Amino acid sequence: MRGLSPRARGRSRRLSLEGTRHVHRKALRSGDDGAAAVEFALVSVLLLTLVFAIIQYGYFFFQSTAAEHAAREGAREAAVGINTCDAWKTIVRSRSGASNLNTIEVTPGATRGTAIKVTITWNRQNFGFPFVPFLGSGTQREEALTRVERIGSVTTGCAP
Repeated sequence: MRGLSPRARGRSRRLSLEGTRHVHRKALRSGDDGAAAVEFALVSVLLLTLVFAIIQYGYFFFQSTAAEHAAREGAREAAVGINTCDAWKTIVRSRSGASNLNTIEVTPGATRGTAIKVTITWNRQNFGFPFVPFLGSGTQREEALTRVERIGSVTTGCAP
């Protein structure tokens, strides 16, 4: 196009544009009108299922970690000899975060230098997302062991 006159350049541009318009009209007539929408519908089901599964299992592991942390903190508090069971349970519940705690138990009868075991049961949260397989609603259990340093009322046993 460099050596052409301005009139010839305009004509060659027009010819090239007309050729693309003609091809474009043929593509529209070939039956591809809804293909992208159908493909998106098929892929979006898988994508949304994956996103919902990430949310559901992410929250489950968050709850599990929070309950594990609460059991560990409860065992530590019991090992250092906290004096009241109510204060101990309050500390454990406050450390549980998002876990729906059912029971908090401590093995009674621990003496100095022996292990004390704290057991926590908590409810799983099922969001009920469609197409996401999950464990269902139910209870989980977390345990923590630690060595008793000082005898307090918790080490002799707390009523559940």
